[in-house]
Amino acid sequence: MTLFLSAALLLSLLLIGLGFAMDLSAVRGRISGANGFPILMMLLLSFAGSLLVALIGGLFGGWGLLGKVLLFTVPYHIALGGLLIWVLQTVATRVAAGGKG
Repeated sequence: MTLFLSAALLLSLLLIGLGFAMDLSAVRGRISGANGFPILMMLLLSFAGSLLVALIGGLFGGWGLLGKVLLFTVPYHIALGGLLIWVLQTVATRVAAGGKG
């Protein structure tokens, strides 16, 4: 079960990282219109996948695991999303001021 949960966490990080990279390139390229949409969609997709992972974990690893995965996934997505959006805002501020970002 540990291998399954680790693979799910890695996939989640890759999805969210992809959304962050898309937003970051849009900000650095001064492309308007993205406005955080890619990272939001990847966070929502990752969260939905985490619900499925929690259900599978509950079925095969005991129902206590379902609760543990859910208790981890909510603060994980909120904290990671907040941190990455803060970084994007910082880069956008630097780019708007005329820097490279």
